[in-house]
Amino acid sequence: SFLDGVTGNSYCSGDALIRSIAAMALPAGGEMIYVGMYGSANGNATLPGHVLSAILNPSATTAPTWTDLTPANGNTGALNYYGLDISSIFIDPHDPTGKTVYVTLAGIPTAVEDVQTVYRSTNGGAQWTALMSNLPATPANSLVVDPEDANTVYVATDDGVYSTRQISSCAGESTACWSPFGSGLPESPVVEISAAPATAAVHDLIAATYGRGIWMTPLWTAGESVATAAATPASLTFASQAYGSSSQAQTVTLKNTGMAALTPTSIIASGDFSETDNCQNEIVAGGASCAIQIAFSPTQTGSRTGNLVSGQVEAPLEQGHGQHAHQLAAFPRRQHPRRRPRSREVPIPGHHEGRCGAGPFARDHEPVPLWKEFPQLVEIGVDLDV
Repeated sequence: SFLDGVTGNSYCSGDALIRSIAAMALPAGGEMIYVGMYGSANGNATLPGHVLSAILNPSATTAPTWTDLTPANGNTGALNYYGLDISSIFIDPHDPTGKTVYVTLAGIPTAVEDVQTVYRSTNGGAQWTALMSNLPATPANSLVVDPEDANTVYVATDDGVYSTRQISSCAGESTACWSPFGSGLPESPVVEISAAPATAAVHDLIAATYGRGIWMTPLWTAGESVATAAATPASLTFASQAYGSSSQAQTVTLKNTGMAALTPTSIIASGDFSETDNCQNEIVAGGASCAIQIAFSPTQTGSRTGNLVSGQVEAPLEQGHGQHAHQLAAFPRRQHPRRRPRSREVPIPGHHEGRCGAGPFARDHEPVPLWKEFPQLVEIGVDLDV
């Protein structure tokens, strides 16, 4: 077993010690499991600071095989070269294979030891990328990926909570992708963070501090909504139409299938197709619909093609022949998320939100989430006289 200590010892001292563990159910059944070990300074004589993985198959008759994901070489850039504690492991739920995984280290970078405190692998631990970038030189204790956005990551350190909106840009010491997340946290190490799932009614980040209570604040994506639309029917069939004349209009219904309001900015029918509508520049509430009238007016005989484009919804229009039927198929696309005002926020003049890169929501004066203390539990005593 990988937990066995020094061969020949009759006592447990020296055995490998597990500090962190993470598991995720796989679509085909079974679980992907990762474990992180204590470091050499905390009594771990074997596998100090290693990360191991296994796939657990409940129906298997044999125990799972554990794979050591920590390279055994002299490269100081390798995962956890100095054998420090693996303080946390987080499997990215946006990757159903379970192969995108993050680890944090309880170490302190110095001028002598180039300790990296955050790593990510996208291939199940075959290769690791350091993501420390401009994080403070302090231990990293916990990490979560935003349940709504795989690019948004939060990390808890002894110096507070930091976040990035573009995690891939953190792969390099020359970048400055991390920024303090929120304001109002006490000056205390943050030892654990947890994000409310996407299905929760309130999308908050919860932070547990060392001796200063539990705090919460909205996630970056708590104020972002995605509007989705669908065009029906999936096809329209036009009767044979003489050259130079127009067909009777047929209706395409554009429905907002999401909860956020949708505003189609333009509706264009190209080729020998024309449209009229009550959708363009109108607000279509979640679950509501508007109508697009499509007509065909062939300008010549033979095959005719075109496209119907409604904002983020595009539909190819095809005509087999000037005297034959026409097909219209609609392929809805997601509208870009739209930020709504976030509760419990205070604007800080001149503050930059710290998103890496110039994403669709990058702003120079983004409101900063305000941490507030989690409601405390109160002990209630009741005296019963019999």
